[in-house]
Amino acid sequence: MLSQVKNGLCSATIINFYVFRSLRSGYRLKPGCMKSGVLEVNKTGEQKYQEQVADAMLHKRKSPLQGFERVHVTLKTKGNDKLLPNEPFYGRNDLPTYGSYKNYAHEAERMRRENRDKKLFWKTMDHWLKVQKADPNFIDIGMKLPSQKLQEHEVKAIKREIKKILLDPQREKAARKRNLNVDIDQFLEDWEGSPDEARDVFNVAHHYNIYRDLFGHGHFYPVVPMNIAFPGKDELLNPVYYGNEISPSEAASTPEVSFVSKPDNLWSLIVTNPDEHLEDNDKEYLHWFVANIKGNDLLTGEQLIDYLPPFPARGTGYHRMVFLLFQQTRVLDFSSERRNLPCCLLRNRTFKTKNFYKKFQVDLIPASVRFFQTKWDESVQKTFHKTFDMPEPVYDFIPKEIERLGQLKTFPHRKPLTWLKKFMPKEPIYPGGGAFT
Repeated sequence: MLSQVKNGLCSATIINFYVFRSLRSGYRLKPGCMKSGVLEVNKTGEQKYQEQVADAMLHKRKSPLQGFERVHVTLKTKGNDKLLPNEPFYGRNDLPTYGSYKNYAHEAERMRRENRDKKLFWKTMDHWLKVQKADPNFIDIGMKLPSQKLQEHEVKAIKREIKKILLDPQREKAARKRNLNVDIDQFLEDWEGSPDEARDVFNVAHHYNIYRDLFGHGHFYPVVPMNIAFPGKDELLNPVYYGNEISPSEAASTPEVSFVSKPDNLWSLIVTNPDEHLEDNDKEYLHWFVANIKGNDLLTGEQLIDYLPPFPARGTGYHRMVFLLFQQTRVLDFSSERRNLPCCLLRNRTFKTKNFYKKFQVDLIPASVRFFQTKWDESVQKTFHKTFDMPEPVYDFIPKEIERLGQLKTFPHRKPLTWLKKFMPKEPIYPGGGAFT
């Protein structure tokens, strides 16, 4: 064999052997433990791929974060189970991500030095998130959210209905072909008045900052269903939901309001706009106030301020018109909030919901909220001119139409150039002369 190699009978192209120094575990192998006897130029694609896989296995190391997933959220002591301070944030997806342990260590060191200079020391994740996001600690000032516990027979009936739907091949086929018809009215009937509706409206009101701008640190679940609609043309109605758009002209007349109530309950209804005040951004304009309503009949209530249509100034974008329903524990005296009717002065309609609630919070409980969005239209100008007897404030640039030269034409032969007069200046051409004639 040695003579054949020396004579060139076995060239380098057919030499293909590996020398491995194998150990028990592939993770313990070192890069120098594996050697290949094939020249690089003679390796096939499959051989190169296998060597890359083997090299990756040899260089594999444990992650610096290995074992963190097994950290328990409870600190067990002898005879007592004590929760860690960051236990509510375990497994949450809205916490900041860094991509790698190196980035996290770098950011942690940077913040440690920054907070050291400011003398800030975070004790818990809750404290850190509140400072970073500047979220106030909201307090529940409303009614208790009703529980959604079902009885055993109701749960069994729901399970049977779900099983029946899943085993229906025609329904599955119609859903796959997008031909399945769903009874929306029945769905809305089941949703309205349920705890799910209160939670959904609660989240929407937080999204639009209704609670923050009206009550500061207070919020509540709208557990009392309330329907509001403005009369429209041809006996149609413009309903108020949870942020839908209604123009000022569509909301020009007094809305129809209905809600669920017992005959002996007392209520107060307030309609306010937190975005409309022309002088102070922290104040509102009160558009309607009816107090001491018996049952759900607004005609039995005491109208302290008459209804005023929304008047968002031009150029100020969308405004929020908020309907607030309060339940009263007794008949209240709102003489301090009464205005001369009709109330046509803006300064008399200046209002702040937070101060009003703080004054009557012992006997008022927020029960429901609805709101719509509105922006300027031509009816706002009439409101300022006729109702308030004042010029309309405009915060928008209104471009003026400029008469421009038309298409160039050939010079009119032997005709006077009188058409140039309208493009000439009206003032004198030079100080001692006259106007162009």
